[in-house]
Amino acid sequence: MEDAADENAQFERQEDETLALEMAETREETEQTNLAKDTEAADERENADVTITEHDIDETTDVIDEIMEMVAAEKVMPEPAATIATEDAQPEDAGMTAARSEVPEPTVTIAGDDQDVHFEEGVATEVEHYSGQETRQRVVPCDVSPAVVEQASVTSATLDEHKPVDIAMKPKTRSQPEGPQAANGTAPGNVSGEAIITAQSLAQPTHKPNELITPIVNPEAFPINRIQDIQALRYPLARITGVWAHRKTCGDVVQVTIDMQDGPVDHFIINDARLITAFGLREGNDFITVHEPYLRHMETFNIRIFPNQRVCSMKAFVVGEMVSARHAYLYWLEFRGSADPKGEPWVQEARRIATQIGRRALDVWKEIDGYWQLEHGSGGRMYRENRMKYLGEDPVIHENDLHEKKMTMSVWG
Repeated sequence: MEDAADENAQFERQEDETLALEMAETREETEQTNLAKDTEAADERENADVTITEHDIDETTDVIDEIMEMVAAEKVMPEPAATIATEDAQPEDAGMTAARSEVPEPTVTIAGDDQDVHFEEGVATEVEHYSGQETRQRVVPCDVSPAVVEQASVTSATLDEHKPVDIAMKPKTRSQPEGPQAANGTAPGNVSGEAIITAQSLAQPTHKPNELITPIVNPEAFPINRIQDIQALRYPLARITGVWAHRKTCGDVVQVTIDMQDGPVDHFIINDARLITAFGLREGNDFITVHEPYLRHMETFNIRIFPNQRVCSMKAFVVGEMVSARHAYLYWLEFRGSADPKGEPWVQEARRIATQIGRRALDVWKEIDGYWQLEHGSGGRMYRENRMKYLGEDPVIHENDLHEKKMTMSVWG
């Protein structure tokens, strides 16, 4: 028996070393792949930005050149848009014609002191400033875009107080979006995931009505090694930088928000009242104290990442929710096809289950063998009848439909 135990221990050590090497190689390959993807995505964005900018510059330059040619050739310029006058308007008399002929011609400049060119969608509006009190606006069609051409306005101030004043059409103005979309420049129908979840909105807890926020003084006491990704050494440098308890005015803490650095997410929340109680924060304390009786047997956690987030981007602010993970003993019961297996678990079974659920074989084996020893040891009936309390589930497997699998392999695989 002692020899078998020594061989089993030696086998477990070999398994641990092999798994550690495999995990190190997998992490290195994953980091290289992510770095290559990020570099390629950055190059594509830079190329796309340069292309768009050059296209806009060329298009604008062509429009300006075309308008300058039309201004230089005075005969090509179209007449001002139709003026809407009152019913009492009279034709210009000789004095008005003579006064108008004395007004000097405007100099041909673009966006200068005597003439301004304003671009809108589909048209360019020239504003001519004369030495007198008259101002004219001309609508010059241009090929900027097929948008609707806005109504032109021609405002004429009288040089003679007896001349009727023309009533100009007020140009239409483009409606601007209101609310948060106006500040971000995003239309209401095209709100992206980044506009919904941003670093500014989630980096620090936001205050809600009838809610008090208490900063936790010992965030390092949070059991970060119970998170499966951290337990598997996928993020060896991950650490908790801040914890806040959100408490209602009635006194109960309803949510806990946590900041993480160098981990799978940047920010995650806890809404499970059982977990909040297990960490000693339910009654509004400002420090973390882990109470094992409120936790399940060797309980671990998973972080569910919220949708519409760029998880692959190194600069993205990723947010999720921490929930309880399924116990490995439940996977083993399904693997055996029985709610009460007769034979004890094998290391090879733990390795197969670990491959299926993406965990380390050693962690899976500890959970399976640990609860097996509790159920078949002294007082095991209590653990068998209270699986819902200690495992979170009490699976019912019909052995008539799914017969129990019999192990015929050796412990060495």
